Amino acid sequence: MEKTDRTPVAPLSPEPPRELVRMMRELKHPHIMNVGLTTTGDGEWAAMVRVKPGTPTPLPGIGLHFRGFPVVYQEGSATPPVARPAFPDEERS
Repeated sequence: MEKTDRTPVAPLSPEPPRELVRMMRELKHPHIMNVGLTTTGDGEWAAMVRVKPGTPTPLPGIGLHFRGFPVVYQEGSATPPVARPAFPDEERS
């Protein structure tokens, strides 16, 4: 997957389109880790699709699923996050 330096900007509308939210909830694909909302560089609401590491993008059929809404792909982490104390040197009570 090609890495891009993408910074979302403030959305043009305060709420995402209901249709986009509905489509996100309905999406199921074996290579997708999770789906969320983001914006494009011009403030348009978009689906953020996090795929499993090494998955080539764009995924066939995903653009058709979102019917005209932008889709931004991001490669998910190969290692799960680790929970650690926020302040490990402080004494706990």
